[in-house]
Amino acid sequence: MPEYHKGGVAKETVTLATDADEVVAFFDKLVAEFGCYCAAAEIQVRGGQTLATHTVGLAERGWPEFAIIGLDPEVCAKLLTELAKRDTAPKLGELIEGLANMPLRVEAVSEDAIAEFFGQATSYRLAHGGLEIEAFQLCFPDQDNRWPEDEGHDKRVAKVQVSLKDYHKR
Repeated sequence: MPEYHKGGVAKETVTLATDADEVVAFFDKLVAEFGCYCAAAEIQVRGGQTLATHTVGLAERGWPEFAIIGLDPEVCAKLLTELAKRDTAPKLGELIEGLANMPLRVEAVSEDAIAEFFGQATSYRLAHGGLEIEAFQLCFPDQDNRWPEDEGHDKRVAKVQVSLKDYHKR
């Protein structure tokens, strides 16, 4: 059974739940308290690994699920649970100010990336009678506030923050 941690972060433990309904009920409590819960994992991309954190449970409110790639999962969970407190979901292309010490931009996520990286969100949606989810990525600029498409963007940031909009399963 996953452990509950402050901020809605669920971390796996060696104890497994014996009943799927018990697991869903546990995550329902997190979603009720925080608006979502956050799943984090190391993902394999471009021949290396990076951290990915995504929301679970926002689809039950009619929202897309959101992911942040390349930042510490605890930081991501705080940002994503703050985002879940808003009255309306951010829209594709929107620039979100005031959530972090930097702007975050809402970007598209490919269907392949949803299938590959949003497994917990998809499973949670299926457990509640839904069939699919919509997902967006919250992207961040480098320390000089340059986005990946800007000239002089720090390539170290681009290496850990992989864009999911053009991701295709190989």
